[in-house]
Amino acid sequence: MGLFGADTRPITVIDLGSHQVRVLVANLFDDGEIEMLGFGQRKSMGMSEGLILNPRQVEQSLSDAVASADNLAGTNTTRAYVGVNHKLVRSLTVRLEQNLNSQAVTPAMCQALQSTALEQANARLPKDMQWANLHVIPLGYCIDGSEPTDFPDGIYGNKLQAEFHIVATPLMVIQNLKECLSRTGIEVERFVLSPYAAALGTLSPAHHEYGGTLVDLGGDITSLAIFKGWKLRQTAVLPIGANDITRDVAQHFGFNPERAEKLKVTHGNLAATLSAPNFEAAANLFSAKEIEHIELNPIVEARMREILMAVREILNRPSLSRDLSQSLIFTGGGAQLKGLTAYAEALFHDKKVQVSLARAVSGMPEAVHHTGFATVMGLLHYAGKISSQKRRRAGFFRYTGVDSQALPVVRRLFGK
Repeated sequence: MGLFGADTRPITVIDLGSHQVRVLVANLFDDGEIEMLGFGQRKSMGMSEGLILNPRQVEQSLSDAVASADNLAGTNTTRAYVGVNHKLVRSLTVRLEQNLNSQAVTPAMCQALQSTALEQANARLPKDMQWANLHVIPLGYCIDGSEPTDFPDGIYGNKLQAEFHIVATPLMVIQNLKECLSRTGIEVERFVLSPYAAALGTLSPAHHEYGGTLVDLGGDITSLAIFKGWKLRQTAVLPIGANDITRDVAQHFGFNPERAEKLKVTHGNLAATLSAPNFEAAANLFSAKEIEHIELNPIVEARMREILMAVREILNRPSLSRDLSQSLIFTGGGAQLKGLTAYAEALFHDKKVQVSLARAVSGMPEAVHHTGFATVMGLLHYAGKISSQKRRRAGFFRYTGVDSQALPVVRRLFGK
Protein backbone atom coordinates (compact mmCIF):
# COMPACT_ATOMS: atom_id res chain seq x y z
CA MET A 1 0.00 0.00 0.00
CA GLY A 2 1.27 3.51 -0.83
CA LEU A 3 2.11 6.23 1.65
CA PHE A 4 -1.24 7.97 1.31
CA GLY A 5 -3.46 4.92 0.97
CA ALA A 6 -4.35 2.61 -1.86
CA ASP A 7 -5.95 4.01 -5.00
CA THR A 8 -6.79 1.44 -7.62
CA ARG A 9 -9.16 3.44 -9.79
CA PRO A 10 -8.97 1.88 -13.26
CA ILE A 11 -7.52 4.05 -15.97
CA THR A 12 -7.85 3.78 -19.75
CA VAL A 13 -5.28 4.66 -22.40
CA ILE A 14 -5.87 4.84 -26.16
CA ASP A 15 -3.51 4.74 -29.13
CA LEU A 16 -5.32 5.86 -32.30
CA GLY A 17 -2.83 4.69 -34.88
CA SER A 18 -3.16 4.67 -38.65
CA HIS A 19 -3.03 0.87 -38.73
CA GLN A 20 -4.56 -0.22 -35.42
CA VAL A 21 -6.59 1.28 -32.58
CA ARG A 22 -5.30 -0.11 -29.29
CA VAL A 23 -6.86 0.32 -25.86
CA LEU A 24 -5.68 -0.79 -22.43
CA VAL A 25 -7.47 -0.65 -19.08
CA ALA A 26 -5.36 -1.04 -15.94
CA ASN A 27 -5.18 -0.41 -12.21
CA LEU A 28 -2.46 1.99 -11.08
CA PHE A 29 -1.12 1.48 -7.56
CA ASP A 30 0.56 3.97 -5.24
CA ASP A 31 3.88 2.14 -5.41
CA GLY A 32 4.01 2.54 -9.20
CA GLU A 33 2.86 -0.98 -10.01
CA ILE A 34 0.51 -1.50 -12.94
CA GLU A 35 -2.05 -4.30 -13.18
CA MET A 36 -3.60 -4.77 -16.60
CA LEU A 37 -7.31 -5.52 -16.56
CA GLY A 38 -8.27 -5.59 -20.22
CA PHE A 39 -7.21 -4.71 -23.74
CA GLY A 40 -8.87 -4.10 -27.08
CA GLN A 41 -7.55 -3.90 -30.62
CA ARG A 42 -9.30 -3.10 -33.88
CA LYS A 43 -8.20 -2.26 -37.40
CA SER A 44 -7.96 1.52 -37.69
CA MET A 45 -10.37 2.98 -40.22
CA GLY A 46 -10.63 6.61 -41.32
CA MET A 47 -7.19 7.71 -40.00
CA SER A 48 -4.08 8.72 -41.96
CA GLU A 49 -0.89 10.42 -40.77
CA GLY A 50 -2.56 11.34 -37.48
CA LEU A 51 -5.51 13.02 -39.20
CA ILE A 52 -9.15 12.00 -39.02
CA LEU A 53 -10.42 11.59 -42.58
CA ASN A 54 -13.68 9.78 -41.86
CA PRO A 55 -15.08 10.52 -38.37
CA ARG A 56 -17.74 7.80 -38.51
CA GLN A 57 -15.19 5.10 -39.31
CA VAL A 58 -12.83 6.33 -36.59
CA GLU A 59 -15.66 6.36 -34.05
CA GLN A 60 -16.63 2.80 -34.95
CA SER A 61 -13.07 1.48 -34.66
CA LEU A 62 -12.61 3.33 -31.38
CA SER A 63 -15.93 2.21 -29.89
CA ASP A 64 -15.26 -1.43 -30.76
CA ALA A 65 -11.74 -1.38 -29.27
CA VAL A 66 -12.88 0.38 -26.07
CA ALA A 67 -15.85 -1.97 -25.67
CA SER A 68 -13.57 -4.99 -26.01
CA ALA A 69 -11.21 -3.66 -23.31
CA ASP A 70 -14.08 -2.67 -21.00
CA ASN A 71 -15.73 -6.10 -21.35
CA LEU A 72 -12.54 -7.83 -20.21
CA ALA A 73 -11.90 -5.33 -17.41
CA GLY A 74 -15.49 -5.00 -16.21
CA THR A 75 -15.30 -1.21 -16.55
CA ASN A 76 -17.05 1.61 -18.36
CA THR A 77 -14.54 4.04 -19.84
CA THR A 78 -15.48 7.72 -19.70
CA ARG A 79 -12.00 9.30 -19.51
CA ALA A 80 -8.70 8.32 -21.11
CA TYR A 81 -5.11 9.29 -21.81
CA VAL A 82 -4.74 9.49 -25.59
CA GLY A 83 -1.65 9.29 -27.78
CA VAL A 84 -1.35 11.87 -30.54
CA ASN A 85 1.02 12.16 -33.47
CA HIS A 86 1.06 14.14 -36.70
CA LYS A 87 3.51 14.85 -39.50
CA LEU A 88 3.59 18.56 -38.50
CA VAL A 89 4.53 18.00 -34.83
CA ARG A 90 7.26 20.47 -33.88
CA SER A 91 10.03 20.00 -31.30
CA LEU A 92 11.56 23.26 -30.03
CA THR A 93 14.36 23.93 -27.56
CA VAL A 94 14.51 27.31 -25.81
CA ARG A 95 17.44 28.50 -23.67
CA LEU A 96 17.02 31.46 -21.33
CA GLU A 97 18.96 33.23 -18.61
CA GLN A 98 18.15 35.68 -15.84
CA ASN A 99 20.33 37.81 -13.57
CA LEU A 100 19.98 36.93 -9.91
CA ASN A 101 22.16 39.68 -8.44
CA SER A 102 23.21 37.42 -5.58
CA GLN A 103 19.58 36.60 -4.74
CA ALA A 104 18.08 33.14 -4.23
CA VAL A 105 16.11 31.37 -6.95
CA THR A 106 12.35 31.30 -6.28
CA PRO A 107 9.56 29.15 -7.76
CA ALA A 108 8.11 32.33 -9.27
CA MET A 109 11.34 32.88 -11.22
CA CYS A 110 11.17 29.38 -12.69
CA GLN A 111 7.53 29.79 -13.62
CA ALA A 112 8.29 33.13 -15.29
CA LEU A 113 11.11 31.56 -17.31
CA GLN A 114 8.81 28.76 -18.43
CA SER A 115 6.19 31.29 -19.55
CA THR A 116 8.84 33.19 -21.49
CA ALA A 117 10.05 29.95 -23.09
CA LEU A 118 6.50 29.20 -24.26
CA GLU A 119 6.17 32.67 -25.75
CA GLN A 120 9.46 32.35 -27.63
CA ALA A 121 8.61 28.86 -28.87
CA ASN A 122 5.19 29.94 -30.10
CA ALA A 123 6.76 32.88 -31.92
CA ARG A 124 8.92 30.42 -33.89
CA LEU A 125 5.97 28.32 -35.09
CA PRO A 126 4.43 28.90 -38.54
CA LYS A 127 1.76 31.61 -38.45
CA ASP A 128 -0.54 30.02 -41.02
CA MET A 129 -2.19 27.79 -38.39
CA GLN A 130 -2.97 27.63 -34.68
CA TRP A 131 -0.89 25.44 -32.40
CA ALA A 132 -1.36 23.50 -29.16
CA ASN A 133 1.47 22.81 -26.71
CA LEU A 134 1.51 19.08 -25.93
CA HIS A 135 4.50 19.06 -23.57
CA VAL A 136 6.61 21.65 -21.79
CA ILE A 137 9.63 19.82 -20.38
CA PRO A 138 12.22 21.67 -18.25
CA LEU A 139 15.58 20.16 -19.18
CA GLY A 140 17.46 21.75 -16.29
CA TYR A 141 18.44 24.91 -14.45
CA CYS A 142 22.06 26.07 -14.09
CA ILE A 143 23.31 28.62 -11.60
CA ASP A 144 26.59 30.36 -12.46
CA GLY A 145 27.57 27.58 -14.86
CA SER A 146 26.92 24.71 -12.44
CA GLU A 147 25.66 21.28 -13.45
CA PRO A 148 21.93 21.32 -14.38
CA THR A 149 19.45 20.70 -11.59
CA ASP A 150 15.69 20.21 -11.48
CA PHE A 151 15.32 21.96 -8.13
CA PRO A 152 17.18 25.31 -8.00
CA ASP A 153 14.82 26.85 -5.40
CA GLY A 154 16.64 28.61 -2.58
CA ILE A 155 20.10 28.53 -4.25
CA TYR A 156 21.91 31.88 -4.36
CA GLY A 157 23.86 33.06 -7.36
CA ASN A 158 24.44 35.71 -10.00
CA LYS A 159 22.98 34.13 -13.13
CA LEU A 160 20.23 31.53 -13.66
CA GLN A 161 20.16 29.65 -16.94
CA ALA A 162 17.27 27.42 -17.99
CA GLU A 163 16.51 25.13 -20.93
CA PHE A 164 13.08 23.90 -22.03
CA HIS A 165 11.88 21.37 -24.58
CA ILE A 166 8.47 22.27 -26.00
CA VAL A 167 6.44 19.94 -28.22
CA ALA A 168 3.63 21.50 -30.26
CA THR A 169 1.06 20.12 -32.68
CA PRO A 170 -1.53 21.81 -34.90
CA LEU A 171 -4.55 22.75 -32.80
CA MET A 172 -6.95 21.25 -35.36
CA VAL A 173 -5.49 17.78 -34.68
CA ILE A 174 -6.37 18.09 -30.98
CA GLN A 175 -9.80 19.55 -31.67
CA ASN A 176 -10.77 16.82 -34.14
CA LEU A 177 -9.57 14.05 -31.82
CA LYS A 178 -11.44 15.56 -28.86
CA GLU A 179 -14.64 15.82 -30.88
CA CYS A 180 -14.36 12.26 -32.15
CA LEU A 181 -13.70 10.87 -28.66
CA SER A 182 -16.52 12.96 -27.21
CA ARG A 183 -18.98 11.38 -29.63
CA THR A 184 -18.07 7.99 -28.22
CA GLY A 185 -18.61 9.25 -24.66
CA ILE A 186 -14.93 9.64 -23.76
CA GLU A 187 -13.37 12.75 -22.24
CA VAL A 188 -9.63 13.24 -22.74
CA GLU A 189 -7.64 13.21 -19.51
CA ARG A 190 -4.50 14.29 -21.34
CA PHE A 191 -2.97 14.07 -24.80
CA VAL A 192 0.54 12.58 -24.94
CA LEU A 193 2.93 12.61 -27.88
CA SER A 194 2.97 9.04 -29.20
CA PRO A 195 6.78 8.60 -29.58
CA TYR A 196 7.21 10.05 -26.08
CA ALA A 197 4.83 7.40 -24.77
CA ALA A 198 6.48 4.66 -26.84
CA ALA A 199 9.84 5.53 -25.30
CA LEU A 200 8.37 5.33 -21.79
CA GLY A 201 6.95 1.92 -22.67
CA THR A 202 10.14 0.41 -24.08
CA LEU A 203 13.39 2.12 -23.08
CA SER A 204 15.38 0.67 -20.20
CA PRO A 205 16.37 2.76 -17.17
CA ALA A 206 19.92 2.91 -18.57
CA HIS A 207 18.63 4.34 -21.85
CA HIS A 208 16.58 6.93 -19.99
CA GLU A 209 19.52 8.02 -17.86
CA TYR A 210 22.54 7.73 -20.14
CA GLY A 211 20.88 8.18 -23.51
CA GLY A 212 18.79 6.29 -26.03
CA THR A 213 17.17 7.14 -29.35
CA LEU A 214 13.84 5.45 -30.03
CA VAL A 215 12.61 5.00 -33.61
CA ASP A 216 8.89 4.24 -33.64
CA LEU A 217 8.02 2.65 -37.01
CA GLY A 218 4.32 3.37 -37.27
CA GLY A 219 1.90 2.85 -40.12
CA ASP A 220 2.01 6.25 -41.83
CA ILE A 221 4.53 8.03 -39.58
CA THR A 222 8.02 7.21 -38.34
CA SER A 223 8.87 9.08 -35.13
CA LEU A 224 12.05 9.67 -33.14
CA ALA A 225 12.30 10.29 -29.40
CA ILE A 226 15.71 11.14 -27.94
CA PHE A 227 16.11 10.60 -24.19
CA LYS A 228 18.93 11.52 -21.85
CA GLY A 229 19.03 12.33 -18.15
CA TRP A 230 15.48 10.94 -17.80
CA LYS A 231 14.17 13.70 -20.08
CA LEU A 232 12.74 13.79 -23.59
CA ARG A 233 15.40 16.00 -25.19
CA GLN A 234 14.29 16.04 -28.83
CA THR A 235 11.68 14.49 -31.08
CA ALA A 236 11.10 14.38 -34.82
CA VAL A 237 8.43 13.03 -37.18
CA LEU A 238 8.72 11.67 -40.72
CA PRO A 239 5.62 11.32 -42.97
CA ILE A 240 6.52 7.79 -44.06
CA GLY A 241 6.02 4.42 -42.41
CA ALA A 242 5.37 0.70 -42.66
CA ASN A 243 2.14 1.17 -44.61
CA ASP A 244 4.22 2.55 -47.47
CA ILE A 245 6.01 -0.80 -47.66
CA THR A 246 2.66 -2.60 -47.74
CA ARG A 247 1.43 -0.34 -50.53
CA ASP A 248 4.58 -1.04 -52.55
CA VAL A 249 4.08 -4.79 -52.14
CA ALA A 250 0.38 -4.53 -53.01
CA GLN A 251 1.08 -2.53 -56.15
CA HIS A 252 3.88 -4.83 -57.30
CA PHE A 253 1.93 -8.05 -56.71
CA GLY A 254 -1.53 -6.76 -57.55
CA PHE A 255 -2.74 -7.80 -54.08
CA ASN A 256 -5.23 -6.05 -51.84
CA PRO A 257 -3.68 -4.33 -48.79
CA GLU A 258 -4.60 -7.13 -46.38
CA ARG A 259 -2.86 -9.83 -48.46
CA ALA A 260 0.13 -7.57 -49.08
CA GLU A 261 0.51 -6.93 -45.34
CA LYS A 262 0.33 -10.64 -44.59
CA LEU A 263 2.97 -11.43 -47.21
CA LYS A 264 5.24 -8.65 -45.98
CA VAL A 265 5.11 -9.73 -42.33
CA THR A 266 5.19 -13.47 -42.97
CA HIS A 267 7.88 -13.72 -45.66
CA GLY A 268 9.63 -10.36 -45.83
CA ASN A 269 13.24 -10.44 -44.60
CA LEU A 270 15.48 -7.40 -44.66
CA ALA A 271 18.59 -9.41 -43.90
CA ALA A 272 18.56 -11.68 -46.91
CA THR A 273 16.87 -12.41 -50.23
CA LEU A 274 13.86 -14.69 -50.19
CA SER A 275 15.07 -18.23 -49.48
CA ALA A 276 13.81 -21.28 -51.32
CA PRO A 277 11.84 -22.66 -48.33
CA ASN A 278 10.19 -19.29 -47.79
CA PHE A 279 9.45 -19.03 -51.49
CA GLU A 280 7.75 -22.41 -51.42
CA ALA A 281 5.70 -21.44 -48.36
CA ALA A 282 4.68 -18.20 -49.99
CA ALA A 283 3.68 -20.01 -53.16
CA ASN A 284 1.46 -22.35 -51.15
CA LEU A 285 -0.11 -19.40 -49.33
CA PHE A 286 -0.75 -17.08 -52.26
CA SER A 287 -0.58 -19.53 -55.22
CA ALA A 288 2.52 -20.16 -57.30
CA LYS A 289 1.12 -18.19 -60.22
CA GLU A 290 0.89 -15.00 -58.13
CA ILE A 291 4.32 -15.33 -56.53
CA GLU A 292 6.37 -16.88 -59.33
CA HIS A 293 9.38 -14.79 -60.43
CA ILE A 294 8.46 -12.04 -57.95
CA GLU A 295 11.20 -10.88 -55.56
CA LEU A 296 9.61 -9.72 -52.34
CA ASN A 297 12.62 -8.61 -50.32
CA PRO A 298 13.99 -6.01 -52.76
CA ILE A 299 10.62 -4.27 -52.63
CA VAL A 300 10.56 -4.31 -48.83
CA GLU A 301 14.23 -3.31 -48.60
CA ALA A 302 13.94 -0.35 -50.98
CA ARG A 303 11.27 1.42 -48.94
CA MET A 304 12.81 0.55 -45.57
CA ARG A 305 16.11 1.93 -46.78
CA GLU A 306 14.36 5.19 -47.67
CA ILE A 307 12.87 5.36 -44.17
CA LEU A 308 16.15 4.61 -42.39
CA MET A 309 18.15 7.00 -44.54
CA ALA A 310 15.69 9.75 -43.58
CA VAL A 311 16.18 8.78 -39.93
CA ARG A 312 19.95 8.94 -40.35
CA GLU A 313 19.69 12.38 -41.93
CA ILE A 314 17.83 13.64 -38.86
CA LEU A 315 20.33 12.06 -36.46
CA ASN A 316 23.18 13.76 -38.33
CA ARG A 317 21.82 17.22 -37.55
CA PRO A 318 24.39 19.21 -35.52
CA SER A 319 21.66 20.37 -33.14
CA LEU A 320 21.14 16.78 -31.94
CA SER A 321 24.76 15.78 -31.41
CA ARG A 322 24.83 16.79 -27.74
CA ASP A 323 21.99 14.45 -26.78
CA LEU A 324 22.65 11.42 -28.99
CA SER A 325 23.95 8.15 -27.62
CA GLN A 326 25.13 4.98 -29.34
CA SER A 327 21.87 3.19 -28.56
CA LEU A 328 19.27 3.04 -31.34
CA ILE A 329 16.07 1.24 -30.37
CA PHE A 330 13.31 0.32 -32.82
CA THR A 331 9.69 -0.32 -31.90
CA GLY A 332 6.20 0.08 -33.36
CA GLY A 333 4.25 -2.17 -35.71
CA GLY A 334 6.81 -1.79 -38.50
CA ALA A 335 9.57 -3.12 -36.27
CA GLN A 336 8.16 -6.64 -36.61
CA LEU A 337 9.88 -7.06 -39.98
CA LYS A 338 12.39 -9.89 -39.95
CA GLY A 339 16.04 -8.93 -40.19
CA LEU A 340 15.51 -5.31 -39.09
CA THR A 341 18.27 -5.36 -36.45
CA ALA A 342 20.95 -6.71 -38.80
CA TYR A 343 19.85 -4.41 -41.61
CA ALA A 344 19.86 -1.29 -39.42
CA GLU A 345 23.28 -2.16 -38.01
CA ALA A 346 24.64 -2.19 -41.57
CA LEU A 347 23.34 1.36 -42.11
CA PHE A 348 24.14 2.78 -38.66
CA HIS A 349 27.73 1.60 -38.17
CA ASP A 350 28.29 3.63 -35.00
CA LYS A 351 25.09 2.54 -33.25
CA LYS A 352 24.12 -0.37 -31.05
CA VAL A 353 20.79 -1.43 -32.58
CA GLN A 354 18.00 -3.41 -30.98
CA VAL A 355 14.27 -4.00 -31.39
CA SER A 356 12.33 -3.46 -28.18
CA LEU A 357 8.98 -4.89 -27.10
CA ALA A 358 6.53 -3.18 -24.78
CA ARG A 359 7.65 -3.68 -21.16
CA ALA A 360 5.68 -6.36 -19.33
CA VAL A 361 3.36 -5.53 -16.42
CA SER A 362 1.21 -7.64 -14.12
CA GLY A 363 -1.69 -9.31 -15.89
CA MET A 364 -0.32 -8.52 -19.34
CA PRO A 365 -1.41 -11.15 -21.91
CA GLU A 366 1.00 -12.47 -24.51
CA ALA A 367 -0.97 -10.74 -27.28
CA VAL A 368 0.08 -7.34 -25.90
CA HIS A 369 3.77 -8.19 -25.53
CA HIS A 370 5.03 -6.99 -28.90
CA THR A 371 6.29 -3.85 -30.62
CA GLY A 372 2.89 -2.69 -31.82
CA PHE A 373 1.73 -2.06 -28.23
CA ALA A 374 4.73 0.11 -27.29
CA THR A 375 2.83 3.41 -27.45
CA VAL A 376 -0.25 2.29 -25.57
CA MET A 377 1.89 0.62 -22.88
CA GLY A 378 3.90 3.81 -22.57
CA LEU A 379 0.69 5.76 -22.07
CA LEU A 380 0.03 3.57 -19.04
CA HIS A 381 3.45 4.39 -17.60
CA TYR A 382 2.90 8.10 -18.29
CA ALA A 383 -0.51 8.00 -16.62
CA GLY A 384 1.02 6.13 -13.69
CA LYS A 385 3.62 8.83 -13.11
CA ILE A 386 1.07 11.63 -13.32
CA SER A 387 -1.35 9.82 -11.01
CA SER A 388 1.39 9.04 -8.48
CA GLN A 389 2.58 12.64 -8.43
CA LYS A 390 -0.95 13.94 -7.92
CA ARG A 391 -1.55 11.59 -4.99
CA ARG A 392 1.75 12.41 -3.31
CA ARG A 393 1.29 16.12 -3.78
CA ALA A 394 -2.28 16.00 -2.47
CA GLY A 395 -1.13 13.99 0.55
CA PHE A 396 1.68 16.43 1.22
CA PHE A 397 -0.71 19.38 1.13
CA ARG A 398 -3.21 17.64 3.41
CA TYR A 399 -0.44 16.78 5.88
CA THR A 400 1.31 20.17 5.90
CA GLY A 401 -1.48 22.58 5.03
CA VAL A 402 0.71 24.14 2.32
CA ASP A 403 -1.13 25.89 -0.54
CA SER A 404 -0.92 23.62 -3.60
CA GLN A 405 -0.13 26.60 -5.84
CA ALA A 406 3.04 27.32 -3.88
CA LEU A 407 4.89 24.16 -4.88
CA PRO A 408 5.34 23.72 -8.67
CA VAL A 409 8.43 21.51 -8.36
CA VAL A 410 6.64 18.36 -9.54
CA ARG A 411 5.69 20.06 -12.78
CA ARG A 412 9.29 21.18 -13.21
CA LEU A 413 10.64 17.68 -12.72
CA PHE A 414 8.41 15.76 -15.10
CA GLY A 415 6.99 18.54 -17.27
CA LYS A 416 3.53 18.01 -18.65
